Amino acid sequence: MLLEFNKNILTNSVERTNSNKKELKIKIISTSVVYPLDEYIEYICDEVNLNCEVDYGEFNNIISDLSSLDHNDYNGVIILPNLDIEIPDILSLDASIIEKKVNILINNYKIVLENLPKHIIVSFWGYFSEYETVSDNVRQLVIDLNTELQSIIANLPSINFIDSKKMLEVVGREQSIDHRYRLTSKAPFSQRALHYIAKQSLVDTSFFNKVYKKVLVLDCDNTLWGGILVEDGFENIACDPYTYPGNVFFEIQQTIAYLESKGVIIALISKNDEQIVDKAFLERNDMPLKKSMITTQRINWLPKSENLKNIAQELNLSLDSFIFIDDSDFEISQVNDQCPEVVTLQVPKNLSQYARIKSILTDTFTAIIKSSGASKTAEYKFKKDIDDLKRTSFDELEFIRNLKIHINVTLNKDINVKRSGDMILKTNQFNLTTKRDTLDEVSSFIVSEDYDVMNFSVSDIFTNHGIVGLAILKKIDKTEVVIESLILSCRVFGRYIENKMIQFIKDYYYKTGYKKLTGVYIETSKNFKFKDFYVNNGFEFEYCASDCNFHHHFLGECDDKANAFHRFLECITTEYQEDRNGR
Repeated sequence: MLLEFNKNILTNSVERTNSNKKELKIKIISTSVVYPLDEYIEYICDEVNLNCEVDYGEFNNIISDLSSLDHNDYNGVIILPNLDIEIPDILSLDASIIEKKVNILINNYKIVLENLPKHIIVSFWGYFSEYETVSDNVRQLVIDLNTELQSIIANLPSINFIDSKKMLEVVGREQSIDHRYRLTSKAPFSQRALHYIAKQSLVDTSFFNKVYKKVLVLDCDNTLWGGILVEDGFENIACDPYTYPGNVFFEIQQTIAYLESKGVIIALISKNDEQIVDKAFLERNDMPLKKSMITTQRINWLPKSENLKNIAQELNLSLDSFIFIDDSDFEISQVNDQCPEVVTLQVPKNLSQYARIKSILTDTFTAIIKSSGASKTAEYKFKKDIDDLKRTSFDELEFIRNLKIHINVTLNKDINVKRSGDMILKTNQFNLTTKRDTLDEVSSFIVSEDYDVMNFSVSDIFTNHGIVGLAILKKIDKTEVVIESLILSCRVFGRYIENKMIQFIKDYYYKTGYKKLTGVYIETSKNFKFKDFYVNNGFEFEYCASDCNFHHHFLGECDDKANAFHRFLECITTEYQEDRNGR
């Protein structure tokens, strides 16, 4: 074996069961030897409960490996080109010959990259050369080559360009290159460089979206602060920036507060006295994590797995979107056993290694962080207010009437493209096809006469929820429209909003002269409870093609089944803004 996998670079985390792990298969395509990059990738994925299988290209030629790639076998590709190997005599060649070689290289990349299917996420590392340090011409050539590649990749949303110079800066050029094997075995990268490549290939792309996490649940004693609150008192728990071990907990709280500001939901589960915990947050206002940042808490003596399930039900989120941190071997084991979908992280016995968990958290929540989302704590607290209103209402009809729900519908508005893209990416429950259109595709739908993109904004007596609904509709001809995507955020479930959306869609296309509306449903493990949505809203089952179920509704017909919702829908008002055609 040329190189041995050095796990000392990665601090070990708690062992977890393999059940309920999600699958990811990645192909590494490189002109140089990059073993054991696969083991670093698999190790990092294991930390976030992602079962990742990695293998290498066969030809040591990027164009040949990409051309022969079996598209159905992989959902990720990492490309690592190396100019020194592809043009080894670069310092002795005439400039015109180098230009010709580079032009051929660019044209070949353009052809194979444009033909890759959109479901494959590609992490493309930029070229670099050891000869950059001795030749200005080579340095400029690398810049020009990467600029050309970036211009090609800019139009391909599933391909992510990662600048290799960032690795050389972070790891250090001398620490990145292993000169022992660079020439003898065509293995130029050090193990530290390979670890960096593995991590950034996952974090800087959409790979981690396979395990999209939304909720961070934490214990209190010896997790948020050092010490036992009921024994030491709030004055003496360790959490300050100046002394060890208080500075360890201070830093972890800073990270948690940052994640909350970016949209991660923070919850507490602790076997403790709730009044004492609340008082600790009130009195210790020097701690970075504030009580206002915590969406919900379960401070009691119930099993923590039971509290996790209860919080999941309250938030209307699945357990596989949760991460749980605790210092207790017993509590971690109990949650692993009873809630295997939850990713568990144990506070290390050696507190100096706690920083590793900070890195895992920022990596795992990268999809939320990169979406530049704002804090969601307030909106989930509003949900609790709504639940309280529901409990005090005489019946469901009174509850819906008291909410005073208003829906604002906009059609084909460029300003809503980013929000539409976020919903397409993040929404899994009421997403009837889980068709993951890109931002570029949504933009093209908006300007196309063959498509309509509807956004639904919702407000009620408690708050303005913003855009929470999306419909993407394709016009087959002048008589039929197909609903390719119908999406609603889980935070407004249980209020007949989805029924009002489909009612609006029916009315709109009936008034504009269409005769038939077709709804598409593709079942997943997340949306199966809505499989009868179209049938329950006046559609008839039409046929099943592969994994797709098609339902049709002839516009203008009486909806006997949909009329069951009529008295509730009358309580919801709508407002419509004109589309691109001014209809």
